[in-house]
Amino acid sequence: MGQVFKVNRLAASFWAAAWYCAAAAGAAVFYGSRWGIDFRDLAQNLLIVAAFVLLQKGIDLYTGRILQWKDAGALLAGVLAIEFLRLLGDDTFSVRVALFTAVASWPLAVAGWRMGHWLHGHRKVPWYVVLAACRT
Repeated sequence: MGQVFKVNRLAASFWAAAWYCAAAAGAAVFYGSRWGIDFRDLAQNLLIVAAFVLLQKGIDLYTGRILQWKDAGALLAGVLAIEFLRLLGDDTFSVRVALFTAVASWPLAVAGWRMGHWLHGHRKVPWYVVLAACRT
């Protein structure tokens, strides 16, 4: 695919690493009962957020942006805050869900925005591809 679509090799590597993280998160869900609940939840959250961050960074590379990792540090702090709230008890469940949703959605929103902006600047992309990218 990289040869046909002329995909940046490093960007493709980021995307591959993202899918490995997503697969590992799925394995953590499936096999997690053997690890202990605290480690399982932390591993799942970290792997899912890492997958989304790696997808976003791959898009940044693909679209010619310079990689910046400041936002990844903030997202890591968000995941650690979720785990801290977990220690406070089940009363924090809705706050943890809201925080995880915000943390996990951020890199996906950034990736969508940057890809849409890049597609808008590249008129050689067929209109139906731009339309499909905007609709998803």
